Amino acid sequence: MRVLVTGAAGYLGGHVVARLSAEGHAITALVRSPSRMSPWLAARARPLVRDLSDAIDPAALEGHDACVHLAVLWPETGAFPELGDVSACVRLFDALGRAGVSHVLYASSAAVHRPFVGRMTEADRIVTADAYGAAKASAEHFLHASASEHGFRASVVRPGPCVGLPADPDARPRTPRAIGELVEALRESRAVRVIEGEGRQLTACADLAEVIGRMLSDRGAPSPLLAVSRETTVWAEIATSVATRLGKPELVDIAAREASDAPPAFDTSRLERWLGRALDASSALEAHLDAISTLRDRDGPA
Repeated sequence: MRVLVTGAAGYLGGHVVARLSAEGHAITALVRSPSRMSPWLAARARPLVRDLSDAIDPAALEGHDACVHLAVLWPETGAFPELGDVSACVRLFDALGRAGVSHVLYASSAAVHRPFVGRMTEADRIVTADAYGAAKASAEHFLHASASEHGFRASVVRPGPCVGLPADPDARPRTPRAIGELVEALRESRAVRVIEGEGRQLTACADLAEVIGRMLSDRGAPSPLLAVSRETTVWAEIATSVATRLGKPELVDIAAREASDAPPAFDTSRLERWLGRALDASSALEAHLDAISTLRDRDGPA
């Protein structure tokens, strides 16, 4: 297939480009500037220079069989930065439909399920509890609206916080904010307090790329699909691991969890039935923590 990948020059995009190019697909990397085409990316994709904050001529998108939308437009300034990302999604989805692209896969987020309560599945009613989750949920709705209008196939994948080394060996990892805050505090010798048993189900970037590749090739792939590890990685484990690396284990304070019920978690059975295995981000997390323990890097969504 000829696949357009937005955000191809980014952390997740590199893994998706690596996976799809290895599978024999012809990749077009939508980038906002020619400077974003690293030698590594240029060897695997041809560039299409466009700014998603502007209108896109559908003619520029013609000839593609599918699009994987990974890019996030989150301006540093403005009263409602989340609206910029939603608006970009609306314009892009409409342009893809007008261009005759037959399949659009949107990388949403498990954050649409906030507030996290109990055992959560893809069938749950989406409420959202913050601007990031609301923007992602809104884009999902606009994707399906465009699919209905233009007749293309729409797919949604919802990863958790993504970890792992970049596919491009010259790039830096992009660290989920909550993990980055722990690392930064410990690096600066500030004490951190974490609650016993609380954490998140993470997603290894390479696993997400595999799931996306499968969703593109399998017309029967489920959607939406929670692409998260079966097991929860607790903040206490991450904090202790980083503190040990830095030689500062005394800075970690693990407090008892007051609630008696089990911490919230995603049910990954739908993913596992389709993929044939459970996801496990533990190795990717360890490699990520090794890489960032001496770097200043905190720019990912929570």
